[in-house]
Amino acid sequence: RDVNPLKNNKALLSSTKKFTVLIKNFVDFPKFKIRRRNIPDFKDPNYLKRCTYHHINNPLCPIFVLEDIVPGDYDQIAIKGAAIAIIIDWQCNFDFSESKCYPTYEFRRLDENFPISPGLNFRYAHFYGDNERTLYKAYGIKFILMAQGRGGKFNLVPLLLNIGSGLGLLAVATILCDIVVLYIVKKKDLYKSVKFQSVLEDSANVREEQSTIF
Repeated sequence: RDVNPLKNNKALLSSTKKFTVLIKNFVDFPKFKIRRRNIPDFKDPNYLKRCTYHHINNPLCPIFVLEDIVPGDYDQIAIKGAAIAIIIDWQCNFDFSESKCYPTYEFRRLDENFPISPGLNFRYAHFYGDNERTLYKAYGIKFILMAQGRGGKFNLVPLLLNIGSGLGLLAVATILCDIVVLYIVKKKDLYKSVKFQSVLEDSANVREEQSTIF
């Protein structure tokens, strides 16, 4: 027997949209021996007590309102459930102070709102003996934390290696172009006549005689 406990098509815990959650995330850059966390290094100990994340006004605060994390209508999504990704992206340039290395946040719904089997749910059962059970179908919002990042710093050695490799490729490219143009393409004779200038024997002798006159 399927029983829908929702009255007036309203989620049981609709007030949870005003709940807040604190997300702690740590990242390690072993090449530079730097470790960072997403909580700002402010000297004010009361910062976390009064801040709430906002993508423009307060993008560094790690305290989030659930309604702001869930894209779309929270009340409707809470009825059928959904899978929401919280993407923590670290992009750090260590040529500057490491104190400026903080992540950005992105919220994305992973499941599409398809007309067939929408939302997210799972089943579990309570058994009473061998022949009787109560099967529950639970709907809810699942939050999936995904952390990614990249850190970099200027290094003179790779720069010089790249410049040397580029110059070497330019020299090789010139040789390859000459081979293709002079020996492969259909108009190779035309290119040869333009690239090379033939010197007649008589004119060469005249130039030699002129060069010996003082």
